[in-house]
Amino acid sequence: MISEIITIGDELLIGQVINTNQAFISDKLNSVGIFTEQMLTVGDVEPEILRAFESAWKQYDVVAVTGGLGPTHDDITRASICKFFKTDLIVDEWSLKNVREIFSRRGVQVTKINEEQALVPRGCTVMHNRLGTAPGYFFERDGKFFIVMPGVPYEMKGMIESFVLPYFEQRAADLVIRHRTLKTTGIPESFLAERIGDVEDLFPLNTGTTLAYLPSSAGVRMRITVRSDSIADAEKRLNDVESKIRTKVEKYIYATDDVELE
Repeated sequence: MISEIITIGDELLIGQVINTNQAFISDKLNSVGIFTEQMLTVGDVEPEILRAFESAWKQYDVVAVTGGLGPTHDDITRASICKFFKTDLIVDEWSLKNVREIFSRRGVQVTKINEEQALVPRGCTVMHNRLGTAPGYFFERDGKFFIVMPGVPYEMKGMIESFVLPYFEQRAADLVIRHRTLKTTGIPESFLAERIGDVEDLFPLNTGTTLAYLPSSAGVRMRITVRSDSIADAEKRLNDVESKIRTKVEKYIYATDDVELE
């Protein structure tokens, strides 16, 4: 399956907030065989949001949306979702109880605008928010999936981990995507590519394996990506390509994946 990630909020477009949600969602979807083909950020403008929804829904199997589910006037994602799916809002009792309990623990009186956070689009599966007040929405239509989550990173991550990943893991997706990053330093990208040579010496072309060079001031990262129909085969192919690369550039590789130079 392929996906598009849509993040909503003027604060993202003006650089006031760094958009970390896209990277997290893409990484997690990848882990269950969903490849992110496009990412888009739109402001808090309903026509732009609806255009983004319509375009993504036509092209992709999975659409993941974050942002704009708060209680203030500029949070318009929920209303846009209702227009897009031609539905109305109903009260989710679990979410209403959750809102009231959160305010009670804080010693603050809950207001009507806060209780309205428990309104959800009719027809969706509600993703309960155990870390905040805004629930998420999960739609399945004709084999496609539309996932709407809060923009607050830890709330979004909670829904991904507790609902989205288990859901797609249970579907036993027929595509496994695995990445491995080899980190190098002390050698320029062009010299590194020359040492490695023709990628056909590492893996056959058009078989779901790719190698990308990602240069930075600290060094060059080499990202190996493998697409397969099984975890065992994907891991085997990753290990094979890594072994061949290490034979060619071993002394320049200092770590893999998330390990930093320090």
